[in-house]
Amino acid sequence: MSRLPARLVITALLASSASAALAAPRLDGVLTDHAVIQRGQPIALTGEAAAGETVMITLAGRSVTAKADRAGRFAAELPALDAGGPYDLTIAAQSGAAVLHDVLIGDVYLCSGQSNMELAVSEAQDLIPDAHAPVDAGLRLLTIPKRAAATPVARLDDAVRWTVAGPTSQPAFSAACFYMAQALRRSAAVPIGAIHASWGGSRISAWMSDAALRRAGLGDQADLLALYARDPGAANRRAMTLWETWWRTGSGDAVGGEPWQPSATLDWQAVPAMTNFETWGIADLASYNGMLWYQRSVEITAEQARGPATLVLGTIDDADRTWVNGIGVGGSSLASQSRVYALPVGTLKAGRNVITVNDDDVYAYGGMTGPADTMRITFADGSSVPLGDGWRYAKARRIAGSAPGCRGTTSTAPGRSTMR
Repeated sequence: MSRLPARLVITALLASSASAALAAPRLDGVLTDHAVIQRGQPIALTGEAAAGETVMITLAGRSVTAKADRAGRFAAELPALDAGGPYDLTIAAQSGAAVLHDVLIGDVYLCSGQSNMELAVSEAQDLIPDAHAPVDAGLRLLTIPKRAAATPVARLDDAVRWTVAGPTSQPAFSAACFYMAQALRRSAAVPIGAIHASWGGSRISAWMSDAALRRAGLGDQADLLALYARDPGAANRRAMTLWETWWRTGSGDAVGGEPWQPSATLDWQAVPAMTNFETWGIADLASYNGMLWYQRSVEITAEQARGPATLVLGTIDDADRTWVNGIGVGGSSLASQSRVYALPVGTLKAGRNVITVNDDDVYAYGGMTGPADTMRITFADGSSVPLGDGWRYAKARRIAGSAPGCRGTTSTAPGRSTMR
């Protein structure tokens, strides 16, 4: 947990481009009503406005103007301010105006981490005597939702807003972050803004900038992220190639003899249900963490095979790599996100088609979890084939090291996705 400079608090989540015509100017970042801005440091402000128009920003009796460029972007800086407020922050231009109310100047802290930081106040009430604290107008809370992007974005959606700490806003907030901020309110005697940006199980690489990834020797991940931002299809193909190469190197399998091939001869067993495999009642899987192969065949017509199609597999815990007829079609490490993969023309064929999924369960529960009634292939002619049953599984052999990461995310950091 660390205190954030005003420049980071306000200009986080910047976009590389913006709309050139807006109804009214808008600021980037997470400034809303009830926000806290870092005291004692220059206040950097960026945003969007109509191309070429002059924008005036006013806060605590200080004003600054900036002119939007041809892309509709502007940047300005207010002088450092002492702790105080509440103030109105006004942003005005010929195209319109907006006012943010009840803005404080104080200290802003970012609290970030995995499941320990995610533990909510409501779940820690029996442990912490201050859990039922009253409203504190000088303590403000902001929770960053779990979102992913391959490149930085200018702002989160309008539902992400600062709130005053109190009985309605505290229960879902990070317990560790809230109690730290509450203690600081007593000792520092200035307004405090606490930002909770956590994701259980996330890796630090998902939170790192391109430059930081490269300094840490993770240039391959940075390159893949950059490629995904330019060409998602090419990045997916590259990621599949990396994964397949990793498997062959570790397993010794020859090209064409890998488990994702339609003719793979593994110790296949029937899948009892599209639920976590630990719940199947199979002793060998009750506490298993590792890879499991899933496979299902489907018969389709020549008309269905002629065009592109969409494969929906439901959620998969934790990470997957998926092939159709031995052709890699996608992968993700978002356990809570349904897998939806495009099948280009040429992936399918008339007759028997084989779908193979590698599920990499690295923690707690794992498996393909559906829901079964959502799983299907939909074809260009509008027809579809359900896939909620008829699967078989086999335990994968152990391969040294971790599998190359999947696109997707375990990140709430501004504008990053992860290589798991």
